[in-house]
Parts: sequence; C-alpha cells; structure tokens
Amino acid sequence: MSESINTKKLSDYFFVGVFTFLFGVVIGASTPFVKNFIGHYALAIQNKVLSIGHKGFYLPSSDFNLYWQVYKDLKSRYADKDKVENDKAMYYGSIKGMVASIGDPATMFLDPQETKEYNRSLSPEYEGIGAQLDNSPHGVFIVTVFDGSPAQKAGLQAQDIILKVNGKDVLGKTARELVGIIKGPAGTKVTLTVLRQVPKVQKLDITITRGHITIPSSRLVEVKDKIAVIRVSRFTDSTYAIWVANMHKIMQQVSYKIKNGQVKGIIIDLRGNPGGFLEAAVNFASYFLKPGSVVSYMQTRQGIVSEYKVSNVPTDSIIPGSVPIVILVDHSSASASEIFSGALQYYKRAVLVGTKTYGKGTVQRILDYSDGSTLHITIAHWLLPNKEKLTHAKPVSPDYNVELDYDAKINKGIDNQMQKASEILKKKFIK
Repeated sequence: MSESINTKKLSDYFFVGVFTFLFGVVIGASTPFVKNFIGHYALAIQNKVLSIGHKGFYLPSSDFNLYWQVYKDLKSRYADKDKVENDKAMYYGSIKGMVASIGDPATMFLDPQETKEYNRSLSPEYEGIGAQLDNSPHGVFIVTVFDGSPAQKAGLQAQDIILKVNGKDVLGKTARELVGIIKGPAGTKVTLTVLRQVPKVQKLDITITRGHITIPSSRLVEVKDKIAVIRVSRFTDSTYAIWVANMHKIMQQVSYKIKNGQVKGIIIDLRGNPGGFLEAAVNFASYFLKPGSVVSYMQTRQGIVSEYKVSNVPTDSIIPGSVPIVILVDHSSASASEIFSGALQYYKRAVLVGTKTYGKGTVQRILDYSDGSTLHITIAHWLLPNKEKLTHAKPVSPDYNVELDYDAKINKGIDNQMQKASEILKKKFIK
C-alpha cells in the first residue's frame, strides 16, 4: 500500500534533526558519552528524513546498528588482536567496501597515502622500473613497459602476471600495493617472478635495476622507407599544455618531412597506451580530421550528451588527407587512445592493425576530501562518433587483426604488427 508523504511531519523531523545535531556539537565537545548518544540519535533522525523523502532509499538499519555491531564484534572477538587495533584502517576499509560494491573498477576510494602514491604516479619522472600495473581476475599484470626503461631492458613484457616480488608471494595484493613495493631508489635491484603465457606458458625470474624514469608521452621514433613512426605512450603529461606543446613539435617535424617528400605515410603506435586526457586525444585527432568533425560524445547519468569536436591546431602542422595512416592498437590501448583510434577509423582517415582494444569508455572525476583521501568516481560515458559506447564487450576492433608474435620479437627483434602496418602503407603510396 502506498503512503503519501506528510510534509508537516517531514519538516518536524528536519528541524528536530538540525537542532539535535547542533546540540550534540556543543555539548558533545566536552562530554564524549553525550556526544556519542546524541550523535547516534541525530543520525537516526537524519536517516528517517532520508527514508521518508526519497522513494526507494534503502537503509538496512536506520541508525546503523548492524554496522556498529560488526565493528564491536571484530574489535572484541577477532583472534589476532593486533589486526583490529587500527581503527583508521578499518574506517577506510569500510568506505572502500561500499565503493567496491558498485562493481566498477574505475570507481575507487583511495586513502590519504594511496592518494599521494597516485599523484606521484602521474608525474613523468620518478625512480622505479618503468612499467604500468593493473588488476585482473588472475592477479596484477603489466599493462605496458615504458620505452627505454629498466623494465624493458630486463625483458619484462606487457601481459606478464606478477607472482612474487623478491621471492615473496604477492598474489592477492592490488596493483597499488605492488607499486609501493616495486618502486625504489635508482641503482637498487628488484626481482619479479612473473607468469608469461605467450608464446608459451612459463614462469620467469626477472631482475631489474631501478633507475630514474622519465616517461616520454610521445615521440617521433624514426623515418624509414618514407614512413614516419610516431609513438604515443599516453595522452597525459605533467600538464595538458605541456602535452600539447610536445605533440605540436612532433607534428611540425612530420609535416615538414611530408612537404619535402621525405614522408609519404604515417604509423601511429598506440599499443599499451592506457589513455589520459580526452582533450589530448581530441587535440591529436585535430591534425588529421576535417574541421567540425566530432571526435567523441560524453553522456551523463541524466542522458545529456556533449560534443567534442576537433580543436584549432597550427595550420602548418595539419596532415594532408592524401597521406595514409595506420594505427597500431592492442588490448592495453585504452580510454583516450581508443577515442582517438576509433574516431580516425570511423572517418576512414586511418586503418587499424593489431588486436581489439581494452574497452574503457567511462569518465572519472576525482573528489578531494579534507583528510587527503579521494574518490575516483565514474560520472559519464564516452561515446564514439557513431554514438556507440566503448565497453569491454564492445571495444574498438582493428581492420586487420594481427596478434603480436612474441617469439619473433623476443628472439629476433621482429615486430610483425609493425611489419604489417608498413606493408599496408607501401601498397598505398608505392607504385
């Protein structure tokens, strides 16, 4: 049976709740018992207001009795007393559990220390091995190994699953926990035991000498056989302005070589690119697409759709439509790299070679709290120019599906995906 809301009753609860809260603040400041008693009462009133005022709002207990009962039972009954002495850890852990219940890996709560680690990870300079980690159902794995890094020189590869660090089992730990363990001063060593599944399943011990890591977000790798190879490892730099400035320098060089006949085709390598600023992807796409082209749409929970069209870039660096482009992608190409490659594919400005992308089409906002913790919350979805969502089930698919031949790359230094991209371009401009 439906029940209409009594507005008079609702307002009574509201004012009683406000009064009780203020009274609790004043009196409870010097009387812990009174503070707790009134605080719980105020919370019960507040929750009563919420349950009346919001249809469908669910609280298992109006005054969180169950929550506090579980807390008390853990504190008083758990076998290892030292594991439940840290109230702050339990407090943050309960928030993490609430956030994790949504089931969205991109929506996460970071405590103050984790927030510091996350902020440090955004810097293009740090001391460590030079690899990006992420979580998977099978354990923490290597998303990408940065070009020229100690990890790359030691033989660590994307998709390697980390089993041990310095001989200690790390299964069950998160990627963020492992980052803190693996990082260290330049010159020191760390040994990772990894499970590699291609070209065959094997367990490897890889010892890496940590170094000072400067991660190039983008660079012109080489010009060979009139093909310019541009490597974009991420769409992020210390600031968006720096990323744009670096990319402009690269595009100036490529444009100059095109005008002089030194370059007739372009390969853009986005393999292992985890994404970054959407604005950076839009900026990069602006060198290749026609003015007015929509690179992406953003759809919020209210159904509002915003357009992201190509931006203004220096005309002397715009790539002529007659210059063919091949983009290399793989399962670790995510977020902004998928937006970029998907847009150029949609407008038939480029063909894609490699494997299906990761399928991350969500937008996160970081909310900062007074204690230094943060909430990374998904607030919207990115849509491709055809207004389709990017998901794990429906990522960006290449025009030419080419699995990387790890054996050839490791033992012979042959990159079969890069070879395929070169073959496609040469057929287009070599008569």
